[in-house]
Formats: sequence, C-alpha cells, structure tokens
Amino acid sequence: MPPGRPKPLIGEDLHVVHWFGAAPWGPALEPKYEHVRAARIPVPVGQPCYTCREPIEEGDDGEMVVALGGGMEAPTAQSMPQHRECSILRVVGHELGVCGCTGYEGLALREAGIEAARRLELHRVGQWPPR
Repeated sequence: MPPGRPKPLIGEDLHVVHWFGAAPWGPALEPKYEHVRAARIPVPVGQPCYTCREPIEEGDDGEMVVALGGGMEAPTAQSMPQHRECSILRVVGHELGVCGCTGYEGLALREAGIEAARRLELHRVGQWPPR
C-alpha cells in the first residue's frame, strides 16, 4: 500500500450501519441479515443531510453515510447523516419515476425523497404502479 493512503476497513467494522430515528427502517437492519451489524445513534439534529442538505430534525429517520472528497491527492472521508427518504430517493428514485429523466421535476430533493418513499410504500402493499 502506498504511504499516506488510508488502510482499508477489514473485519467486524466493515458492515456496521449507524441509523437514527424511531425504529429500524431498512431491510438491511432486519435480524435475518446476520452479516450486517446495526447500531442506533442519537438523531444528529442540525447536521445537514448528505443528499438534500436540509438540516436533520428531531423525529427524522435515517442513516449515516460516508462522504468522500479531496480527490486522489488528498482523499478525505467523513460520516454524514442522510434522511430515510433521501436514501430511498438515491437508491430507487429512478425506478419509482421520481427523477428528472422520467419527467418528474420541480421538487426540491427533500420533497422528491418524501415522494419516492410514499411510492415505495405503495409498491410494497401492491398499489404501485397505478393501473
């Protein structure tokens, strides 16, 4: 490994999901996924969301994600909170039709995340897509 480069994560800490909010909300947090360890943390009130940049508020659900920066010469990484809805938007927003390339435009990122979460819940109970 070149000098000055961060050592890769190995071992137990590789699959730790830090989540916040009322209850675990994602499939990876379910006990059947034994390779993933989950740890509840206090809601990071006031910190900006990784995706929408709006402040996290008391009562929000979400997870911590790694934000990379600095480029190849001086790489950096920091842990940032992300709203549950913003996480859903980043992962399946396109498939749910909540993105610019599907013609769904005009919403702020946070609002788009809330819409993506609403559509995902409708899909889960068999009501999406509309027939």
